[in-house]
Amino acid sequence: MKIRKKTAYILGIVLYVIGLVLILFIAGSTFMSDIEAVVYGFDDLSQGRFSTLRCPPVLNRDETGTLRATFSNPLDRAIQPIVRADLSTRILAQSTRTQISLEPGQSQTLEWQVDQTNVDLGSFIFAKVYIYAVYPLPLREATCGIFVINLPYLTGVQWLSLALVLGLACLGGGLILLARETHPLTGRPRERLYALVALVIFVVAAVVCGLLGWWVLGGILLIICILLMAVMLYLLS
Repeated sequence: MKIRKKTAYILGIVLYVIGLVLILFIAGSTFMSDIEAVVYGFDDLSQGRFSTLRCPPVLNRDETGTLRATFSNPLDRAIQPIVRADLSTRILAQSTRTQISLEPGQSQTLEWQVDQTNVDLGSFIFAKVYIYAVYPLPLREATCGIFVINLPYLTGVQWLSLALVLGLACLGGGLILLARETHPLTGRPRERLYALVALVIFVVAAVVCGLLGWWVLGGILLIICILLMAVMLYLLS
C-alpha cells in the first residue's frame, strides 16, 4: 500500500512538472516575441499607442499568417490618415503605406500577410504599425511579435492548442494525484499543495496575458511564478 501511494505521489509530481514546463514555455515564447518586437529596431515615433493590432501568437515555418489592425474615426469630420506597416525580414524591414478614408464614426480593418521570408533572429516575426497624425489625433503605433516553430503536420495555432491542452491536463492530473496522496492535509503538506495550486493559477493567467499581448502584466505574473517556485523548493526541502 505504501509503495502504491509513493508511486502515485511520484507520478503526480512528474505530471505536474511536465505540465508546468509546457505552460511556462508557451508563456515565455509569447512574451519573448512581443518584448523582442518592442526593442527590435523599428522607428520609434512614439506619440501614443493603439490597441487593435492582432497577430497570431505562433506560426509554423511553412504557413502564412495574417496581421490585422482596426482604425476608427472619433471625429465629426472625414479623415484620410496614412497607415504604415513595418515587417521584419532577414535584411531590412519591409515597409508599406496605405491611405484610408474614414467617415465620422466609421472603422476600417487592414490586413498584412507574413510568412517565412519575414522570420528574423532565428524564430520570430516582428511587426510595427503606425497610423499617422490627423489633427487633433496624434501619431499612434503598435507592435507585436510572432513565435515561429518548425514542426510537421499541424499549423502553429494547432500545435499551440495541443501543447496548452496537454499542459493543463498534466497540471490537473498531477494536482489530483498529489491531493489524493497527501495525508494528513495539514501543516507543511497543506502549505505545499496550496503553493502548487497558486502556481497553476498564476501560470495560466500569465499564458492568457501572453496570448492577449499583455506582456507587461504577463511579465509581472511570471516573476510571481518564479517566486512561488522558490517557495515550493523550500517547502519540498
